[in-house]
Amino acid sequence: CATYPDVSRCQRGKFCAFAHSREEIRCPIFSPEEESERTADFFMSKFKTKWCPYGIQHDWHSCVYAHTYQDFRRTPELGYGSEPCPYWEKDKDKHAHALDYEQRCPNKGFYCQYAHGSKEQLYHPSYYKVMPCADWKANGWCPRGDLCAFYHDASQKRYPPATNFDYTK
Repeated sequence: CATYPDVSRCQRGKFCAFAHSREEIRCPIFSPEEESERTADFFMSKFKTKWCPYGIQHDWHSCVYAHTYQDFRRTPELGYGSEPCPYWEKDKDKHAHALDYEQRCPNKGFYCQYAHGSKEQLYHPSYYKVMPCADWKANGWCPRGDLCAFYHDASQKRYPPATNFDYTK
């Protein structure tokens, strides 16, 4: 409901077609603990992998949920690598509102072995926090804050296991 979390303002009350509590939401959502979690594991495995259930106006950039097809990323558990897909259709006008992977990636669609878009690459376990943030390095600050996929100091740097992802599968 657009009045959430202050659902007492909803004029439709119990006849409202929209959820008035987390328990009424019928799409996959993170637990409240997951939503507030800001760990490397969360960003690599869950960040932007589910659609936002909130109908109220909020900051899409800091929200852990996806809001547009450009914001959405597949879970890395599907087994794709961090290399950008050479087949991925980036033309915003052609498929502006489509998340049809078969149209946007003629290679293997949703099950393609490559990363589709910047979010899938930046937050992939083999890419996330392995390189320094250019903004932090140049200016001593970063506009993305804790959402930045690059490390700001040596304590944040990750050393993912050396793997040669097989893109021929």
